[in-house]
Amino acid sequence: MKFRINSKKFNSAVVAAADVALKNIRKYENNEAFCYAKMLTIEASSTTLNIRAFGGLASITVKVRDTEGYICEESGVITVEAKELVDAVKTFSPMSNLSVCVDDSQLKIILESGKRVLVELPTIDINIECPPLPRKFVHEATVDRAIFLRGMKKVVWAMAKEEKMFTYMCTLFECWTNRMGFSAGSGGRFVNFDINNCPSKIAGEHAKILFPRQSTSNMIRAFSTADSSTIQVRTAEWNSSLGVPEQIVLKSGNIVMSLYGTEAFTNYPDLDEFLNYDHAYKISTRSKDWIDVAKAIHATRPGHDSRIHNTRITADIMHGHFNIRTNTKKRLKRKVDFVLGGVVADTSKYKAYQPWFACNSDYIEDIARRGYKDGIMTIKFDDQAKLSEIPKDKPKQMKPVLITYPIKTNKDGAREKYSVFFAVSPKW
Repeated sequence: MKFRINSKKFNSAVVAAADVALKNIRKYENNEAFCYAKMLTIEASSTTLNIRAFGGLASITVKVRDTEGYICEESGVITVEAKELVDAVKTFSPMSNLSVCVDDSQLKIILESGKRVLVELPTIDINIECPPLPRKFVHEATVDRAIFLRGMKKVVWAMAKEEKMFTYMCTLFECWTNRMGFSAGSGGRFVNFDINNCPSKIAGEHAKILFPRQSTSNMIRAFSTADSSTIQVRTAEWNSSLGVPEQIVLKSGNIVMSLYGTEAFTNYPDLDEFLNYDHAYKISTRSKDWIDVAKAIHATRPGHDSRIHNTRITADIMHGHFNIRTNTKKRLKRKVDFVLGGVVADTSKYKAYQPWFACNSDYIEDIARRGYKDGIMTIKFDDQAKLSEIPKDKPKQMKPVLITYPIKTNKDGAREKYSVFFAVSPKW
């Protein structure tokens, strides 16, 4: 095998494939890694260089074509350790032109300008074979790639991280004609991002797909380097006769990636019930004012010996601000002013009444870190004091607190709607 290629193009393809090889590894009971994990197969043909990886939870093929400066001098297939190849290719300047060949079971990378062998890697006597791609699909949608990746990035941070909340270790993606929606949550908190009304068509037919947590970050990184403006998202069921596992198949330009382990994710709660609920109190504040609050909350954590760290937010409607404090030994007392005219309140209460809610402090810190840093955010909530009015033999339930941001219109005309909602905490 021998070919010539630009260093930047080779590095981009290698890194995208290695990300899957190194971070989407399926483990077995004896803790041994999947047999193809941590390896890359490079296949050089007359017109295309294919780089493959298969970690057990995902597989990927990245192509570099002859129209992109790839020149094949001798076809062939070899396999190497993924990390070794990544580390090696990163040592070259992006402007360099490389000659890559195999000699005496060694992969050699030569800097063309000096004709010097700068890297030698041992090859592995194995050829990675990814599962066959499906012939039939349950859902198929072609969407704008940049907007799809932006939407995923806006919500993936909210996915559950603990195995006991396995049901929520996924991200919900939905699309309709000219609209995409993304949701993720941990059970106690959910995030929703909706984007539509772009002058150009951003999505096609309706699809509803759950992306498993273990592969989402790799998928986002891989397709950030794809050479197409669109991405095709398809789902397929298990086909035993063809040896095709259930999977999500994504294709954009030179990259094809399949995500496995999707069979465990079949349902997701209907979030519209909470997003459209009419709360008794709707109060607007400046988003940036919560950044210092989040820092203050974080400062109360050292020395707090209880696993419960809650924040109580009380609306002093008469004086126009929120009073904020935590259930910690270190005293936190902060105020956040209301936006002038940004208050809708339950008029049945007396003028000086102060409604409140308490919640996991993580939720308040997340709002400051993950939401829009400027502009206005509206906090919609019901008065938690009403829980004390519910008899002890009845379930004490409240609708979640909802945080909404104004609809944001991007330069391309697309309209974004971002919302976060979370459960209140009865423990104080």
